[in-house]
Amino acid sequence: MLKKIFSVALMAATILIFATGSTFAASSVEVSNVAVIMEPPLESFEKPEKVQESIQQTLNKIFKYNQNYNVLSIEETAGYVQVYREENFFDAAALLKKSDLEQICKRLDCDFIVYLRITGDNPKTLKESILGQPAKVIIDFRIWSNSAQDFTYTTRVTKTDDYSFEKSLSKGLQVIEKDVGKIIAAM
Repeated sequence: MLKKIFSVALMAATILIFATGSTFAASSVEVSNVAVIMEPPLESFEKPEKVQESIQQTLNKIFKYNQNYNVLSIEETAGYVQVYREENFFDAAALLKKSDLEQICKRLDCDFIVYLRITGDNPKTLKESILGQPAKVIIDFRIWSNSAQDFTYTTRVTKTDDYSFEKSLSKGLQVIEKDVGKIIAAM
């Protein structure tokens, strides 16, 4: 009888230790909030849904294996960035400065910003390319760290497809995806 009581007490203590230990481990992992800012805004593109889908797929691949990041949706961030621009009298073409990113991070309670700037070599590139002209896409991909108050990762990728903006964008994002180790290390 004493053996049974001792066995039950030992089992209960073991369960309690594991339960407390796993709760402690789960609560000690800090999750960082990440905002995504796109310039120009999605509305500038001929097919904004496809652009957003491509970018979201890339972000999913980058953060797929790391549960320490809560990535805010592009729409969630875009709404606040638009209000920020209006309140600070920025026109749509004005680029955000480091001080702006710091303010946006504070307002959205974020630790990092994925800052994407997508441009091309002519005004028509953001729409579909002009018949017979290659579609050149330039992607500036940067990670802003609010604690460092600076960009901790930057890259510029230029890709060209014969006639498709979407293919050029896809090729550029694939290059960025290959840098996942450096991107996560920068965060």
